[in-house]
Amino acid sequence: MLFVNNDAQSAADMCSELDRHYLLDVAGSGEEGAYLSQVNDYAAIVVESDLGNMKNTDLCRLTREEDPKTPIIVLLDKDDINERLDTLDCGADAVLTKPVEAREVVAYLRSLIKKAHGKMGAKILSAGDLSLDQSEKIVKRMGREIRLSRKEYEILECLLLNRGRVVSKERLLEQVWEEGFETFSNKLEVHIKGLRDKVDRPFGSALIKTVHGFGYKLCE
Repeated sequence: MLFVNNDAQSAADMCSELDRHYLLDVAGSGEEGAYLSQVNDYAAIVVESDLGNMKNTDLCRLTREEDPKTPIIVLLDKDDINERLDTLDCGADAVLTKPVEAREVVAYLRSLIKKAHGKMGAKILSAGDLSLDQSEKIVKRMGREIRLSRKEYEILECLLLNRGRVVSKERLLEQVWEEGFETFSNKLEVHIKGLRDKVDRPFGSALIKTVHGFGYKLCE
């Protein structure tokens, strides 16, 4: 998830709420937001209206030129129909007028991300010789299908969606166990061991790395 704004203090509540639900990158300018949106894959992008050095419409247009599918939500400072229409015409999927509850933005994100995945159809996630077909729920390494439990699959999917980035234990527990997470439970470690027994050890090289004190990441 990418959040673009140039006033971290006023957007603290929004950042906090987004960070509860997604792995969050924050860009402090329109140029930085445009750059990050082009070099990283994000589930969605949230853009503040006032970026100072770049109009939100320009950011939407630049992003859409490179990425036609990632959902974009723009938060406008005032309810101006012309600005709203311009923003939508430049590629935003939703335009909300401030003040807006952070929880409402998250609700919009859930809906838009779900629709975006439906429109994209089958998507293959990969790291090295490992692949995961999100449509068919099939995992393969070196062309061999690997049978995983539901939780193992969901953990692997989360790691693949954040390939190369550290995902904390708390984040994995929160994402995979929807009823909430227990920081001191060892259930995640049990499933990680199961994943390694199936995805790494039979193939002689480890893709799932432990970053001590931080979490796990999936490497090439």
